[in-house]
Amino acid sequence: MPKHQNKRSWKFKKAKRIKKTRKIRKTRNIRKTRNIRKTRNIRRMIGGVISSPPSNLFPLVKINKINEDTIYRIEIKKCSYYFYGRNKKYLLTIIDDEYYMLKLDESHEDFDITSIDGIEDSLSSTDLRENFRMLRELDNAGIIFILFDPNPRAPRACPQSLDLTSAQMKLLECNTSLKEKCDNLSLHLDYVYNLHPPHNKLVSLNKDPSALILCLYNESGCISSITIDIVDIVDGIITIDIDAMTDTVSEGNKYIKLLVCTVIRISSLLSEHHINRITSTAMNPMSFYLLMTYFGGIVSDIEDNTEFFNVLEKKGIIINSETDYRELFELYEEYEEYEKSGDIFRVTIDIELTRKNIKKATAAFPQILAEIVC
Repeated sequence: MPKHQNKRSWKFKKAKRIKKTRKIRKTRNIRKTRNIRKTRNIRRMIGGVISSPPSNLFPLVKINKINEDTIYRIEIKKCSYYFYGRNKKYLLTIIDDEYYMLKLDESHEDFDITSIDGIEDSLSSTDLRENFRMLRELDNAGIIFILFDPNPRAPRACPQSLDLTSAQMKLLECNTSLKEKCDNLSLHLDYVYNLHPPHNKLVSLNKDPSALILCLYNESGCISSITIDIVDIVDGIITIDIDAMTDTVSEGNKYIKLLVCTVIRISSLLSEHHINRITSTAMNPMSFYLLMTYFGGIVSDIEDNTEFFNVLEKKGIIINSETDYRELFELYEEYEEYEKSGDIFRVTIDIELTRKNIKKATAAFPQILAEIVC
């Protein structure tokens, strides 16, 4: 992952031909528009204004605020999607290869989109998602619009939220032990869009509002976190992909170690199906050493790790049950020379969720509590 300023982060882990359209009146009802084929059709397509949509077309509501930024929910074909308002006024979205423009607030006036310099050139391509890329490069458009594509890659199932009841009950047990050591700290698990006060202050807003997140809170808010992504089943194996971040002032307090341990403990409660594996991409020596040494991590046998395995082979190092991970730690540091040459170094690590590893994490929890700094 890219490095964040003043933050440490690492990834715990990989047209229809246009027809003439009626001129859109200033009305409360938004009208459908067709994909664009020619620049001259833009004014016809959008009519120069943006109007509020009918409430039964694509219901759009404010549902929460995270770090003072509003989270909206839009329903498209009975699926709920979440996005940040970013203090913008209007939403431009793609649905079924057509554009729709919606006001984010009824108080905003209708807007003449054709007044934005470069808008016609940016919207002239028949590739709608390429249009989005071009629009993001227009300063004026970026100031005014949220460009929201609910399906940027390929058709997929409607996003589903997990039932977190059992996992949250387990966290109550963890919090009881945690507060015996640090009465100002607590663990909380939920989707970002559902983090209501006092849990709506995060280390960073660089979190997908629909992401599942395990946070460690103090009186200032969430100071260390792991986002959890339940990836698709591959060969019958369900994998959790995790990504961690901690506040700069909290670095060295062993919080990530506590969070990883907690994720392993609650992993079996996150899905009705058995989760077999956690995957993580270590972006620095400490996260690499942490996963390998304390949680039974193994270097994943995937193409992304080819360079790392090449270095191991060159050094004559074999990874097995007797591997000296401190030696690998030193190798990691040595391998970071690649970063100076412009390459980005990362190693993807797997933690198999075996009974042995879950039992190991459960047994380690009291010791980790003893190590953390309140």
